[in-house]
Amino acid sequence: MKPATKNGDIANFTPKQVSAYYLELGRLLDLLEKPCTHYQALNIERSANLNQIKQAYAQLIDRLYAPYSISSTMPPDLQAKIELTYHRVTHAFLVLANFAKRMQYDRQTSPSGNLGVSSSIPVNGAASKTEPPAPTAEKAAYSTTPPSGDPSIPASSRASASSKTTPPTPSTSTSSPPSTSPSTSPSAGASSANGAKARSSALKLAEQGKTPMAQHTGAVPLPRISSQLKNQSVYSAGTAELTDDRRRVSRIKLTVPARITGHERIGGKWNEMATTVDVSRTGLTVLMRHRVRPGLLLYLTLPLPEKLRNHGHADAGYAVYCLVRRVDPMKKGARNVGLEFVGPTPPPGFLEKPWATFKAINWGGSNRRRKPRKSQTEIVVVEYYDESMRALGREMAKTENLSTGGMQISVRTAPAEFELLRILCPSRNFESFAALRSRFRGKDGFERLCIQFNDNEWKD
Repeated sequence: MKPATKNGDIANFTPKQVSAYYLELGRLLDLLEKPCTHYQALNIERSANLNQIKQAYAQLIDRLYAPYSISSTMPPDLQAKIELTYHRVTHAFLVLANFAKRMQYDRQTSPSGNLGVSSSIPVNGAASKTEPPAPTAEKAAYSTTPPSGDPSIPASSRASASSKTTPPTPSTSTSSPPSTSPSTSPSAGASSANGAKARSSALKLAEQGKTPMAQHTGAVPLPRISSQLKNQSVYSAGTAELTDDRRRVSRIKLTVPARITGHERIGGKWNEMATTVDVSRTGLTVLMRHRVRPGLLLYLTLPLPEKLRNHGHADAGYAVYCLVRRVDPMKKGARNVGLEFVGPTPPPGFLEKPWATFKAINWGGSNRRRKPRKSQTEIVVVEYYDESMRALGREMAKTENLSTGGMQISVRTAPAEFELLRILCPSRNFESFAALRSRFRGKDGFERLCIQFNDNEWKD
């Protein structure tokens, strides 16, 4: 049980609440250290569908990671234990959420070859008498080598490529749901007839929407989306005739939990569990509560499908540095944030000032605008608001370029943090709320704000 929070901020905890949280966390870590099946690790039945698997994984990750006010004081050995457990349950999620891997895993752990319709392994941790015994070297499947470029993650928390070939470790004890052991090698005892029958049965269930889609067998299966995208490959590019997507690589809708780590100049390091909205090989969109600004560098860890990765193909989770490209205004307590993958290592200067903002060397955004900008000077009034629509300030500003959908303005007293702007131009009888897309300081020392109109279009 996590202590109560309010509006995404950590409330003041009593010693009794903190003790109760550490007690529950210790029990959970002890349970997940013991050998068990993937189903027991996620505390689900063998017949669980994809949505139930995702929900169980998200709930488990939420229980593992404490609020910042608690995690900032955790001892390093406990943090390393949490990271190792995270990669174990992530591996279990990757196997069970993938149609081909789950079918193969079920054949290994069930001699009859049934695909998730048996309840021989109950959720409470009791093992079936027909399961093979657990290997004695279960911990050897996890490497102590961390991904390059992330000094904040302990070395003991990373899984090596050998975890892809280690046999599973089904539970033989009567204890409750603990950690899982990787498994992808075929079972020698399963007959080819049973395997063919199982594949045929699972394909029929997949067509009925009862199991993950079988088309993307090399990656975490994608949720059912529109019929136009259903039969396309992962790398299919969007076309102008079918979509208004201006990205180099089209994104696909995929919802998985993601752990985000960022830094603030005053507040220091922070963590948040977010949810992805869509993903591609070059970036993704996440739904998060924490306020971030364009240009900020974040560290992201998530179970990304292997076909969408640029590195770390053998790792249980995908760890990558991301640049904040787009931040939408908050709606219903969360905001959509567009992130671009930078790579497994941060750019120069990040370790010295991790809270600083970065700019892409070659920016091609001007060539991808829906509506072209033109140089035009107008005097406008700019009002700044926070999430609760409380006014933060007001000033006169000058436009440098504009279009019907947005403009770039030169300002002098913009607040360091704000949610929305309101642009008024009395001479043009124009008024509209706007979202910040980028901000930088010009050679003259004044800030430039690049904004997009939300309500109205500019008319000459």
